[in-house]
Amino acid sequence: MRKVLGLSVIEVIIAIVIIAICALSIASLFQEVLRGSPDIKRLTIAASLSEEVMESALADGFNITNNSGSYSIGNQTYNYVVTVYNVTNSSLDTPTAAVTNYKHINVTIIYGQGSNRNITLESIVTKHTE
Repeated sequence: MRKVLGLSVIEVIIAIVIIAICALSIASLFQEVLRGSPDIKRLTIAASLSEEVMESALADGFNITNNSGSYSIGNQTYNYVVTVYNVTNSSLDTPTAAVTNYKHINVTIIYGQGSNRNITLESIVTKHTE
């Protein structure tokens, strides 16, 4: 008897069905990734803005004060809040009413639908005495 090489019609149909199922699964995965990409873009913009606002605040040195504002990029508004408070060198996270040589700076960028997302940077600035 002679051996017949090749695939039967049933084997080809089964292979096509398996490939189609895999292709649909991959396509739905790409759809989910693309759906999340605007959030990633907004987060990246918010992170860049928080660094920009922090650099601007630090440029004021020890004279920095509380302030707020906003940026509009595309159809999205990014609000920022700069909060400054005195701290002591023994407790750099705890506000104190006393005038000290240390200030704690928080920069918060608020964005998203209904302003429900935010990103915060923190820093400490010192007053150099001689």
